[in-house]
Amino acid sequence: MKIHSVVDLITNSSTEMFIDFSGSVEPLKELINEILKMSGSALTADDIVSISIRPEWWDDNGVMEDYGIENWENWKPDGESSTIIHVEAKEEQYKPLVERITRFIESADMNEYMC
Repeated sequence: MKIHSVVDLITNSSTEMFIDFSGSVEPLKELINEILKMSGSALTADDIVSISIRPEWWDDNGVMEDYGIENWENWKPDGESSTIIHVEAKEEQYKPLVERITRFIESADMNEYMC
């Protein structure tokens, strides 16, 4: 079993949570491929979406250039910032699917509890 999330409890009662999505790209592609296959489509996930791992500070407003990043395909996590999984539709007709995938990914409710 692979570890997907790590929670680090510090003795001074602080909590740190790190989520690493780097192992999530292929399983997500496999899920999309299976849904497409079950619906009788010959398309694959790579035909309809782009999936990438990006830093948590990412947005679409020119931040890549601010950090010296030319494109996301060549960006690698540096271990100094948390990452997110980003799914983008390649065509307008796939946007509803991407919205549902994103809503699912972001549906986890993370809370900090002090004991």
